Amino acid sequence: YLDKFDEKPIKSAAKGTVELGDEDERKAAEAALKTQSENHAELLKSLQQALDEHVKEVRLTSRLTDSPACLVGSDYDLTPQLERMLRQAGSEAPEQKRILELNPEHPLLEKMQRLATEDTEAFGNHAFMLYSNALLAEGAELPDPARFHRVLASLMLK
Repeated sequence: YLDKFDEKPIKSAAKGTVELGDEDERKAAEAALKTQSENHAELLKSLQQALDEHVKEVRLTSRLTDSPACLVGSDYDLTPQLERMLRQAGSEAPEQKRILELNPEHPLLEKMQRLATEDTEAFGNHAFMLYSNALLAEGAELPDPARFHRVLASLMLK
């Protein structure tokens, strides 16, 4: 059982919030996230409404560099892998909503912010694809593969 390395606690990057860097870097990142959260408040609210059945929270993060989004759990949630293993073993595993974290630096967020006010149908499709992409990135199954196929095909046609 390994819970520390060099006197630092080991923590899963897939759960809770991640604090990277030294204290000054963390404070700068928190201040930047607060400002970006205020700038994207309407987008975060719209995404929460569009994905409410799938996620418990939508928030910005500083943990992402290239990806537009990722899914994380709360500190005490089951991991998706453990949840799948319990279900495969025939145990009752409560379905847990996860947290969708967004990269505030990704250009996709600007496009989605425009869609949230200009084209709500397209916004709903983009929100679903963003969530589905985050699921695929972690190796999870899609909640609605047929819808994913339809939306992907329509987006590719555009």
